[in-house]
Amino acid sequence: MDWRRKKYTLLYKASRDGCTHTAFRNTCNNKGPTVTVLCSTDNFMYGGYTSASWKSSGNYQNDGAAFLFRLYQNGNWKPVRMPVMNAQNAIYDHPSYGPTFGAHDLHTFSNTVNFDGTSFPLNGSASFGVSYTMNGENYNSIANGHLRVKDIRVYLVEDLAADTPLDESWRKTAKWNPKLLNELKEKVEKYKPLKDLQVPQARILLVGQVGAGKSSFFNTINSIFRGYITSQACSGNAEHSLTTMYRMYQIRNGQSGTPMNFRLHDTRGLEADQGIDSHEMNYLLDGNLPDRHQFNPSVPISGDTPGFISSPSLSEKIHCVIFVLDGSIVDVIPEKVIERMKNLQLRMNQRGIPQVVLLTKIDKVCEATAEDISQVFYSPVIQETVDRVSQIMGLPRSHILPIKNYESEMELNENVNILALLTLQQVLHFANDYMYNYLDQIEEGKASRDGCTETAFHNTCNNKGPTVTVLCNTDNFMYGGYTSVSWKSCGNYQNDGSAFLFRLYHNGKWKPVRMPVMNAQHAIYDHSSNGPVFGASDLNTFSSTINFDGTCFPLNGSASFGKSYTMNGENYNSIANGHLRVKDIEIYVVEDLAGDTPLDEPWRKTAKWNPKLLNELKERVEKYKPLKDLKVPQARILLVGQVGAGKSSFFNTINSIFRGYITSQACSGNAEHSLTTMYRMYQIRNGQSGTPMDFRLHDTRGLEADQGIDSHEMNYLLDGNLPDRHQFNPSVPISGDTPGFVVSPSLSDKIHCVIFVLDGSIVDVIPEKVIERMKNLQLRMNQRGIPQVVLLTKIDKVCEATAEDISQVFYSPVIQETVDRVSQIMGLPRSHILPIKNYESEMELNENVNILALLTLQQVLHFADDYMYNYLDQIEEGKVRQLHIRE
Repeated sequence: MDWRRKKYTLLYKASRDGCTHTAFRNTCNNKGPTVTVLCSTDNFMYGGYTSASWKSSGNYQNDGAAFLFRLYQNGNWKPVRMPVMNAQNAIYDHPSYGPTFGAHDLHTFSNTVNFDGTSFPLNGSASFGVSYTMNGENYNSIANGHLRVKDIRVYLVEDLAADTPLDESWRKTAKWNPKLLNELKEKVEKYKPLKDLQVPQARILLVGQVGAGKSSFFNTINSIFRGYITSQACSGNAEHSLTTMYRMYQIRNGQSGTPMNFRLHDTRGLEADQGIDSHEMNYLLDGNLPDRHQFNPSVPISGDTPGFISSPSLSEKIHCVIFVLDGSIVDVIPEKVIERMKNLQLRMNQRGIPQVVLLTKIDKVCEATAEDISQVFYSPVIQETVDRVSQIMGLPRSHILPIKNYESEMELNENVNILALLTLQQVLHFANDYMYNYLDQIEEGKASRDGCTETAFHNTCNNKGPTVTVLCNTDNFMYGGYTSVSWKSCGNYQNDGSAFLFRLYHNGKWKPVRMPVMNAQHAIYDHSSNGPVFGASDLNTFSSTINFDGTCFPLNGSASFGKSYTMNGENYNSIANGHLRVKDIEIYVVEDLAGDTPLDEPWRKTAKWNPKLLNELKERVEKYKPLKDLKVPQARILLVGQVGAGKSSFFNTINSIFRGYITSQACSGNAEHSLTTMYRMYQIRNGQSGTPMDFRLHDTRGLEADQGIDSHEMNYLLDGNLPDRHQFNPSVPISGDTPGFVVSPSLSDKIHCVIFVLDGSIVDVIPEKVIERMKNLQLRMNQRGIPQVVLLTKIDKVCEATAEDISQVFYSPVIQETVDRVSQIMGLPRSHILPIKNYESEMELNENVNILALLTLQQVLHFADDYMYNYLDQIEEGKVRQLHIRE
């Protein structure tokens, strides 16, 4: 069996369906050929294949095609196949057993095995070698000598009719011929980064699994322009990465030898427990590391690293990242490797760096494409693989680029060259997109980008008008100052009665305070050799040049708060934790928005707002029912968000609308820490009949930089394992012994849509740690295909015109711009960002507040239905979509 040319449909998953013989038999009997995969606690992945159906026959079944296998050993790709030698005893098909291969060569379990909080301790046995030829392998080399598994999965295995080319290509390109090849070569040779930025070369970083083909991609591009096969970069199929140092490869014109205007940067290959980590990735992306930097896990990178670039320019940063994945093993990439890539993606997303996936070895995925590479975009197998990778990586399909690298060839191939150049051209477009975004940034100064020097500050900020200076220190304090006058390098104090100092975050927690100027004549000190200075050294940031020390900028200024500004009881400790070690200094130009002037046309269309629309919306929500075919009584909507953003207030708002008066059933407010301490599943009831409606709003703890729902808890919330009123307790991790734990939740128990709740008035200053936590939670949702929306609250604080009349919300350019920013931050379409005004201090209901809330709720229920439609489609195909194993 060539497993790469098969379709795999998940039938059974112990962590989802329960580790019971009943669940296994109900989902897998009479389905045809299946493959059973065990994922051990030591990152061994192994199992067995049978072409016979499980039937609960109570006997052995004959199957000459059966085999056992191992894919991963201790997280490393080490595939081995062990064929059946006694076909009459290929599988033992007893109704009280889980999958059993041979005369108990591999007996997984019998009856019921409970999850112990970390694994399923299977009660079966392994006597490898009784019915299967082991080829030198044994219990230790296959399963590390135990049967403690994180999960068991059973997949239906079907032949693909996929090598039959499609009538129409699924990705359009120009006609492949020598003319196209020459045009592509010419375009790449003439490529130049944006002239305005004075960046000589686009820098492309290659990241990927060991053996996937990172270095081979460089060799392929290099070969095309050399005119013959080259192997300048070390590549191959070794167990561990052949790339041990950071390389910045030039591509040169084959005739002139002139370097082209881009570089390919190669790194160590990723493994489950080795390869580039998040710490190293930060330095790679920011351009701190020199060519030929030698990776050494025992010596962390710092400012003392040889060749370390303390203040890299845009030219030295990475402009696009290519993840390189082996297309032939997409379905069996270890979860730890995927998790590592996701963590690296967070670092890229924080910097706005575009990412693509290079899907290599497509000749091993599709026979027709192997014979003729020009058929790649006519192949439904490759199209399906692209779709799967798009889901795994959370990137659009247009960012997944199939390719065939040169590996064993001796001669160049026209079609291989065309596909490689089409891919490279797309990557260079994405690099340009990053630079366009950089060009469009409204930030006028940023130390980590421009260098912490007085020259950089005055060059970027002088004569720009009002500015706000923001310092982000190493203890998650965020503070700074505002001045309405321009910096000018005048060498004197400047008068500004509008100036003030401020603090936004105190140790990562939102604690805003404003400290107005009291001696306006000394509002700012504007000397050419200083960075921003407020007052008579109330806040003197730095002078001359400050080098990044690997973790922060240790500023050489001073803070004598209270000389020129009224401190309102605050001091150096409460504002800056008593030091000036900062991760960054950012300076923004401040301009008045013409945004309170309504647009002529709404940026989001709705029906006319009036009492008739309100009644129609209420009626639709009251009559809402989840899909009948799924027998789900209520859609379940999970609320997740920052402390004080308005999660509980959203429930209170919806509840108030149907009660007919303002209610506060859920505890809400503006406390420093979350007022929600337990998991609540709130019903919304018809105000007259008291009948529960067919959806629930689930409320959770608020997110903070260092507190709130974590990924472990989120898994259980999404999967429906936790009961109503579960009390969160960080010191007692959730397990199967948690009171009320739902061992085998049904679709009715699971979450069908997630609402992220963000305070629209502080979008620009949400701490990075909170955003990172939300991104990590999104990974868990994306793995399960759960739709997400963002509830953008407190819009009355964002736009004055909207505060006066909520019906103007979709005519407000300020709110439109905020929606756009949140869309970028969260990586969700604009249509998923829903502005809202919750009831907070009101005593009476408001028609327009009600309409906006119900429009929002209606959209959320549509998304919940989308999830259930997807689930229904999967059931009709006899499957449930493959989900990644819970951590």
